[in-house]
Amino acid sequence: MISRSRLIKTTQKVLSIDSQNPPGNEAKIAELVAKEMRSLGLEVKMVSYKKDRPNVIATWRGSLPRQQSAGRALLITPHTDTVPIGKGWKFDPLGKDIVAGKIYGRGA
Repeated sequence: MISRSRLIKTTQKVLSIDSQNPPGNEAKIAELVAKEMRSLGLEVKMVSYKKDRPNVIATWRGSLPRQQSAGRALLITPHTDTVPIGKGWKFDPLGKDIVAGKIYGRGA
């Protein structure tokens, strides 16, 4: 079951982390994602091929035998960097503001 308040708080945390590329430093956001995944009971490992640009690999093991579960596996491959913030923001792009029930920030 998804907790609405947890989802909102986690989204706000993610939005407050500066992960602009360039320069390409997603270490803080990757640590947050890894922490959140671990708290949900997933197996997590981080792999880096370049300094400060780790990949988070999270696995949620099911109860089916491997042969059966292979056809039901799901791979999700999002990215954690964002484009440069730029100018012209009405709300702080790293501010995670909630206005009229909507969250504002770059990436929201």
